[in-house]
Formats: sequence, C-alpha cells, structure tokens
Amino acid sequence: MQRIILLLFVIISQFSCSNENTNSSSNPTSSDYAYSFEYKDPLCTDSLGNCSKVALDIKADNLPESVKNQILQSSLSALKDLTAIESKTDLMDFSKIFISNFNKKEVSAGRKIPVDLISVNVDAFKNNNDCWSATLDIHKTVSSTDYSFTKAIVISSKGEIIHSFTLVKDTTESKKQIIEKLKERHGIKGNVNLIEGGYLISNDELNFPSNAYVIKDSLEVIYNIFEIASADEGLIKLKIPLK
Repeated sequence: MQRIILLLFVIISQFSCSNENTNSSSNPTSSDYAYSFEYKDPLCTDSLGNCSKVALDIKADNLPESVKNQILQSSLSALKDLTAIESKTDLMDFSKIFISNFNKKEVSAGRKIPVDLISVNVDAFKNNNDCWSATLDIHKTVSSTDYSFTKAIVISSKGEIIHSFTLVKDTTESKKQIIEKLKERHGIKGNVNLIEGGYLISNDELNFPSNAYVIKDSLEVIYNIFEIASADEGLIKLKIPLK
C-alpha cells in the first residue's frame, strides 16, 4: 500500500510545477552528484566497527545546489524531530550532540548498551516540469528500539518545497506500543489479550493501520470505525512518542 501511495505521489508531482520558471541556469549543478556524510563515535574502539553513528547519503544526477540545500535542511529537520535535539543548523553539530548523548548512557561496568544509529538515505530525481522529487528513508535505532519511515518531498528548481508527506515503514516496535495504548484505553492490565479486553481482534490479529503518519516527534495512527473495536467507539486515534 505504501509503495502505491509513493508511486501516486511521484505521478502527482509531475504536474506540481507547471507554473514554475523552468530557467534554472542560476542554480549550479554537478554531474552525477552524490553527497555523503558520516560521523562515528570518536570514543568507540569496537574492532568490527559497530559504533554509534550519524550518516546521510544523497544519490542524484546533476542536482542543483538550491535543491541539495533543501534536501539537507529537510533531512536535518527530520533528524531533530526524531531525537528532540535542538542544535544549530549544521549536521556536524547535531551528530556530536547525538553521539555525546549516547556516551552518557554507558553502564558502570564500562559496557555500552546497544549502539545508537541514525541514518538518512535520499534518492532524488528530476521531474518533467523542472521540479525534483526526493524520498528520504530515515532509520533510527536507539537502545534496541527501531523506527523507520519515508519522507517524500517535491522541490522546485528554486529550492522551495511544494509537496511533502511522511509514511511509516517499519512497524514491529510501533505495533507493540499500539497494543499497550489500546490496553490503556480499556483498562486492560498485565498480559491480557486485546480480544479478552473488549476489542474485536487479538494481539496477533492486530494490523498496523493504513492511516499512520509521523508528525513532529510522534507517530499518529488512526483505526477506522469497526476496524478493531465496536462501532460505538468510533475512530480510534493514538499518539505514540518517537523518542
């Protein structure tokens, strides 16, 4: 379903810039442009390289500087939303704070908890109407908790965002938290199954909803009427922190 939505987004984006000035000669480009950034924990001594890190990779051909800057800003904004780190606009500053926060979580025995990783992989391509479509695949692992989502944006040749939306991709950890939120709604305690607590489905039968979005620092999900509960409960809306 999410692939279909992304495909529709790309198709729609082809018609998003009909009023744009297609003269982009003022925007410098570089052939086969690829931007890569990686910052690893400077204190990490793991021989296999399993170190905390922040990474950003952009794949694109002839990417205008204005579009590249907007992609970098959008990527950094998404990283800030996921981590609640308020840093300067520089990616290096953000990375140093992220790694520093990880190092503060070392246990007294000198053994670190599972590494913290955060990465953004971007694929960008030019549309027919002199706009650029970019998909930002963002993944975060913090204390063994994984979150992964895709942010899709359409950018004009001037570097302005025309359309943007976010889709959740990896649902394993989120489903566990959804179950806990649903149990709270019905006052279900302990290991009692959802279906035993008044819902229409069991824990194993619970599907991740098609209406799921990342908004700021929260995952917001919506279950339709009669999808998992009786009709008198109406729409069920849940907000799950991503921090």
